[in-house]
Amino acid sequence: MNQHVPSSPTPSTPPRSWVTLLLKLAAVGAAGTAQAYVSAQPWPSVAGFAFGGLLFLVAELRTPVPAGSSEQRQPPKFKGLWTLLAVGCALSLAAGILVYRGAQPALTHSTWLLGLLCFGGCTLWSWCRSRSGRRPSPRSLAAVLLLLLLAGGLFGWRVSSIPLEVHGDEGEEGMDAVELLAETPFNLFTVGWYWLPRLHVLRQAVGLKLFGVNLLGLRSSSVVLGAVGVLLVFAFGAQFWGFEVGLLAGLVLVSARFFIHLSRTGFEYLDTPVLSVLVVWLACWAWRDLRLDAALLCGLALGLGIQTYYASRLVPVLLTVTWGLWLTGSERRLQPARVTLFVVIAVVALATVAPMAGYFCRRPSDLWWRTLETSAFTQSALTHLSYGYGTRNLNYILLVQLQHAVTLFNYTSDSSLQYGYRPGGLFEPVTATLFVLGFAGTCARPLRNRNLMLLLWIVVPVIVGGALTIDTPFYPRIGGVVPFAALMVALALRSLLGSLRATLPSRAAHIAAPLVGVGVCGLIFAHNIQDYFFDYAPRHRHGPGVEIAAWVRAHGAGKTTYMVGGKGFYIRHGTIRFLSYGFAIEDIGDLDGYLRGNRFDPATSLFIIMPQGKELIPKLQSAVGPLDIQPQRFRNDPAAFYTAVPLPRRPPAPATAEP
Repeated sequence: MNQHVPSSPTPSTPPRSWVTLLLKLAAVGAAGTAQAYVSAQPWPSVAGFAFGGLLFLVAELRTPVPAGSSEQRQPPKFKGLWTLLAVGCALSLAAGILVYRGAQPALTHSTWLLGLLCFGGCTLWSWCRSRSGRRPSPRSLAAVLLLLLLAGGLFGWRVSSIPLEVHGDEGEEGMDAVELLAETPFNLFTVGWYWLPRLHVLRQAVGLKLFGVNLLGLRSSSVVLGAVGVLLVFAFGAQFWGFEVGLLAGLVLVSARFFIHLSRTGFEYLDTPVLSVLVVWLACWAWRDLRLDAALLCGLALGLGIQTYYASRLVPVLLTVTWGLWLTGSERRLQPARVTLFVVIAVVALATVAPMAGYFCRRPSDLWWRTLETSAFTQSALTHLSYGYGTRNLNYILLVQLQHAVTLFNYTSDSSLQYGYRPGGLFEPVTATLFVLGFAGTCARPLRNRNLMLLLWIVVPVIVGGALTIDTPFYPRIGGVVPFAALMVALALRSLLGSLRATLPSRAAHIAAPLVGVGVCGLIFAHNIQDYFFDYAPRHRHGPGVEIAAWVRAHGAGKTTYMVGGKGFYIRHGTIRFLSYGFAIEDIGDLDGYLRGNRFDPATSLFIIMPQGKELIPKLQSAVGPLDIQPQRFRNDPAAFYTAVPLPRRPPAPATAEP
């Protein structure tokens, strides 16, 4: 006879899950409240962020960690590849020597490209031998399509007119690309604006070649690169944290107002965040799966990427530190293979950058001049900072700089004119709140490889590119942290959704978790679209360059437009030069000196007169004749600049005969 065992009532959900969920909800409440009051009460809000972060950290420690994969990894096979790899290195090194000796660009470029083809052949060979044959799942393809549609809309819609402002640096990028296209012979292995390698404007040059010398041509490559960055974040997150994290991170990044701005302008600043996430994704892939093809691609990306914006030069340093820390906790049997893969990354990167190394060996000051100029430790920088902070105490200045850098995600506005969004920090309130929680959750287990990587790639750039440089926080210098911050936000949101699923009954969880996820993402999108497309982009202006260039285009065909009295602002300013490309423009710094050796032709001369040059108008009229002078409005200034068009001279009246 079967013995009846009395059943005792047991909760359908363990109490531990409820406690964890309540801790996380309390953390959201504390951090959200702190974010809501951070502008009015900064210091109490810091305490709120710390309390919310502590609650979330405790909740994460209570959350079980998924077991790691026990898959046996095979060391990479180099058989048959060493020769091709060595040939590629030799050709790239030869290209560097040829550049150093001043050889013709046709020879240096062809030698370098042959070396890159060898690296590409190695990559293809390795990929063919190690591919798994797995195809993307339908939901992954659907996510890619969704992110592409969002990126196309948010980055590409009316890109030639939004933002309306064209910063001088954006114009200089355009002119650098124009000069690269016009240069005969074509030469990438030299420097352009601010001593940056010419490679940094290659993508802009392609856009200008396709669409013409206009804002569409200048900005189109950023639209494409921004979309690539979003897809890379999705691929990285999905491969190493799961599909949900990848999709959430992609949605956070594609809607981030600062990333939207970078993807809608022609600045080179976008190169750093895209390069950073590409390098880390490939490096993690090479580390985890011992993939030689990923290591080769990582080396190529590094070698090409560090020739773009200055902040990208921190990427190889971060990768070296990350890989070294990972090695300390690696399985001993896999350490030789992982060391070999890092050597491959380093060798391919150095070979790829060899031609520019040859150039800088002859001109070493060009390599570091701009970096030293923006460092907080030079004498000129100390003078600049002491003027702003009212003291020459470097320790005090650095503490203030560190405070500004650390609070840039939630509170401190951008100091640059290239973006300059105010008020608020890097993220809108919802993302900023989740970032605090994601950072705290990552700190719960900081020695795990993925968490260690995220912390390094956020903390180090914020300190080095923020606290230790002038004009903190200059957002473009810390742009490389944005993809990793988006991943932290996604991890925090995934953690909240996971606790909901673990705590609520199955049917309720299947409804509540998607609703919460869609609701949070909807709030993030709504905030960013409102902030960028309605509050910022139509109104953010800091100079009349766009209006001056428009007047030149409207009236300057077949004529020369001169700017008079442009102290501190010149018609050769990057914005005006680019937007009025194809029209003759010239600055006159010293009108008296110019008139001693030149004469104006009233039929082919136009004039822009800045307010500080108004006293020169009588002298200009005596040299040219009568002028039709009109004030031109910029924002609230009814006379931001004046335009002057020579009037036709009246013939002298005939003499009247005396009776």
